[in-house]
Amino acid sequence: MTAISRDFATEANLNAWFWPVDSEDPTTLPSIQVGGVQVFVYVDLCSASLRVSVHLDETAPELLTEKETVPVQINVGDNDVFVAH
Repeated sequence: MTAISRDFATEANLNAWFWPVDSEDPTTLPSIQVGGVQVFVYVDLCSASLRVSVHLDETAPELLTEKETVPVQINVGDNDVFVAH
């Protein structure tokens, strides 16, 4: 597992960005970016579901493991539904 410093975690969380849908371009999707990872969360009409899409193109090096992967944990309520380290 990657060791992330307290300073990096604090800085990444404090510098998070949120992008709402662009009112002039309704084809855009809302997203948040934390530590260089951009996560889109939106209602997908085609699948009739809430879709979560994670993009790792600009991931901060501090988040990468030795194998160049990003540890991810997804919770729904209080339940882990996905964990990968």
